[in-house]
Amino acid sequence: MLNLNKNNQGFTLIEVLIGIFILSIATLTIYSLYNMSLKILWESKAKVTATQLANQKMEMARNLTYNQVGTLGGIPTGLIPPVEIITRNGIEFSVNTFVSYIDDPFDGTASSTTTPDTLSADYKQVRVEVNWTSKFGAKKLIFLSSITPKGIESETGGGTLKIIVFNSAGQPVPQAQVHITNSTVTPAIDLNTQTDSAGLVFLPGAPAAIESYKISVTKDGYSIDQTYETTTYMSTTIKPPLSIYEGQITSISFCIDQTSSVINTVKDSNNVYLSSVDINIKGEKIIGYTASSTPVYKYDQDKKTSATGLINLTNLEWDSYHFTPLNHEPYNISESSPIQPLNLSPNTSTTISLTLAPKETHSVLVIVKDIDSQPIADAKVHLFNTDLSLDSTATTTNAGQAYFAPWQAATTTLEVNKIGYNTYQDVLDIFGYYTETITLTSP
Repeated sequence: MLNLNKNNQGFTLIEVLIGIFILSIATLTIYSLYNMSLKILWESKAKVTATQLANQKMEMARNLTYNQVGTLGGIPTGLIPPVEIITRNGIEFSVNTFVSYIDDPFDGTASSTTTPDTLSADYKQVRVEVNWTSKFGAKKLIFLSSITPKGIESETGGGTLKIIVFNSAGQPVPQAQVHITNSTVTPAIDLNTQTDSAGLVFLPGAPAAIESYKISVTKDGYSIDQTYETTTYMSTTIKPPLSIYEGQITSISFCIDQTSSVINTVKDSNNVYLSSVDINIKGEKIIGYTASSTPVYKYDQDKKTSATGLINLTNLEWDSYHFTPLNHEPYNISESSPIQPLNLSPNTSTTISLTLAPKETHSVLVIVKDIDSQPIADAKVHLFNTDLSLDSTATTTNAGQAYFAPWQAATTTLEVNKIGYNTYQDVLDIFGYYTETITLTSP
């Protein structure tokens, strides 16, 4: 009898799952490679197209006469559009062209103290920047080319505009956006450019004009600095529109830095937050003066507290800020934490809390700090006038402040004591809401 042993066993469930897993990995790998190949091919086509667009723009510049090489509204002015949006193969490209005069150091420069070059517009440089968004993010392609005049150098008239941009620490700000306009020259100037790595913009060949070059400077996430025109309200300005003189360099500097944010909380003495209270917020930077010599501040705005007693301030320039209830409000400040003004540094987030008390005809807020401007808590503050039988003593809070209300319109003696500090004494003429800030010194 023939006995044959046959193995009829099939695949187990685990073996099937492992096979599916391996097949899935292989499929995903192949798909990823295929997808990456498509992205690389797409990117290659986009780069080729961007190169073609840049070359076309350069050829356009080379085929113009020397006097025509420039941008519409630029310095130098010319026939080339400064910005063009072009769509090719379903891709949107931004083609940005900037033309500038170059003051070549070969024959001296206009700013040289030894051999100044009176003809500083030696030749022109064309910069073409093509931007697009690829499968791998934002992309940029830059072409540079020099365009020379037929003669040895250009006898283009005008002067040279030199713009310097730095931050609050005095460091240069590269790639700051600089906008220059002048409607009094022909053709009119409307130019957007950027500072170089040293925070400079140097523009030879700027047409001569008197107080008509308007300039503004900013950068993403930064404050703005600019020239200011006079108005019916502001009769003089700190930084008026600029003048350019024939054959001369005109320099101007601007200071910008990263902006900050502040949360202002407003409450009463019972720590109840106050809604719909109008607060004036004012910086100390001045941009001009009225006809009566009243300062015009760069930041001077009225804000209203929210239902929860908050004012959120964003994109604030570094400055020293004062927070004050408007006159129509029935409140005075009985404490500010920290002590005002709020010295706001660049690229920071901070808070300031105002405690308000009912407005009195006469009241006194005494602020006590040390030589480092830090608040002194638990100092004994004594106000008195023996002739009028006025006598009151209070202890400063953690914010270094003591509030006296109501008081009287009277000559009042102020005395402040704190262990470890010299005793302070002064005579005040109290009237209305009166604030006095004193500094205690060590023995």
